[in-house]
Amino acid sequence: MKQEEIDDQVFELYDEYCHGNIDRREFFKRAGQLTWNRMVGFFREHLS
Repeated sequence: MKQEEIDDQVFELYDEYCHGNIDRREFFKRAGQLTWNRMVGFFREHLS
């Protein structure tokens, strides 16, 4: 997978984790929030 294929928010989040700015728990918490927000947006768009 190339960087161009990864969403910018996800890449920035992973970058924070790799550089030690956030711990693993915070990484997964934020990743889960991003995923949930994307799913809600998708369903709102397609089910309305």
